[in-house]
Amino acid sequence: MLTLQDCLDYANLSSDEVSAIAEHEHVPEVVAAELAAQWVQSDSGCYRIVSCMIDNIEHAQAQGDRRKALDQEQSLHHFVQTHVPDH
Repeated sequence: MLTLQDCLDYANLSSDEVSAIAEHEHVPEVVAAELAAQWVQSDSGCYRIVSCMIDNIEHAQAQGDRRKALDQEQSLHHFVQTHVPDH
């Protein structure tokens, strides 16, 4: 049986990045990790993850949650640096 950490390691994603996908897609983190592992294999999938993260940032800002927005922005920056081609 795969653990959440196994999925994170396989996709080379942080727990914060997967948490952002889970929040956006309204699924458990292990399901988000499985989705992310598939998505990071293509440019369009990477941009889909970026889109999820941007939506989460905008939602946090709209709710007045600056701390969460900043945390999400840091996760987005890390993801772009490590996964998005030609950023």
